[in-house]
Amino acid sequence: MRTDFPQNFHTKRLYQDIAIGIANDIKHGKYRVGDRLPNERKMAQITGVSRSVVREALLALEVAGIISIQVGSGAYVKHISYDLISILHTLDMGPSPSDIIDTRIVFEGELAAKSALYADKDAKAHIADAFHYGMDNISLQKIDTHATDPDFKFHTAIAKSTDNALSVSLVIFLWKGIRMPLMQHLEKTAHIDAYGHESIGDHQRILQAIVDGDANNARHHMHAHLGKYKSYVLGAEQVRPAK
Repeated sequence: MRTDFPQNFHTKRLYQDIAIGIANDIKHGKYRVGDRLPNERKMAQITGVSRSVVREALLALEVAGIISIQVGSGAYVKHISYDLISILHTLDMGPSPSDIIDTRIVFEGELAAKSALYADKDAKAHIADAFHYGMDNISLQKIDTHATDPDFKFHTAIAKSTDNALSVSLVIFLWKGIRMPLMQHLEKTAHIDAYGHESIGDHQRILQAIVDGDANNARHHMHAHLGKYKSYVLGAEQVRPAK
């Protein structure tokens, strides 16, 4: 029995289909340079998908330089490309951000719970070291999620504490997903670095639950932590850090 996937196998990305459809509408004159596109609600009705998918599609078009999104005003056609093949390649920006984060919420919540129940003293100390590394980065104002990755160290330390190599690989795979172009654009738009202190507070609660062997609280705090991240990057215009 064959167990390998064909080389061109990939998961269908709905937001890319919608983005390409909008790009085609622009290409064929439905929307012209300077025109404002229908709002998210109307676009969702037109395309038959959720507003979150429409939002991701519009962000992909913005990253590609085809539209410009102005907070409080709407999305405007910025550029018309007549090279559809180029558009198709440009819009290959990785998995859906909401899919990545939702998967992390479910998967990493269970990892945190398992860590609380089964991680040994040394593994928990390694998680604590990763937490303190993040604290040091905060105090030195070295918050740079793309270079130092203190968040990556903390989350992978939890995965490693479960003594499951596949879990570690999956956490790394999901982390790579949030370093794809569309996710990076979302983080930049949300000014995600401004939430560094709040993230460290979340990490502290997760760590304490793991050290205490409290699986339910470890799961709960991980869900809350990643749920906040989702609200920040997918609803940046509505959610801002407390002053």
